[in-house]
Amino acid sequence: MVREPLREWWGRDRVCTYHELRFASVRLPGCPPGVDPMVSFPVALSCHCGPCRLSSTDCGGPRTQPLACDHPPLPDILFL
Repeated sequence: MVREPLREWWGRDRVCTYHELRFASVRLPGCPPGVDPMVSFPVALSCHCGPCRLSSTDCGGPRTQPLACDHPPLPDILFL
């Protein structure tokens, strides 16, 4: 059971995390024969900033920049 002060602290922590996502794949170079060179991973299409929910988000770690949602360029990605 989580003690109440810890629960209150996590509930106040605000984070930005994915809201909508799509899976993308890339081909890794240099894989030996017989090894599947394709790797799939989630790519955030949009995000949401709000209270941290331990059920779906890693709420830890230092914050060096303000909360923000942006879209970095993703070259050479094949969306599935």
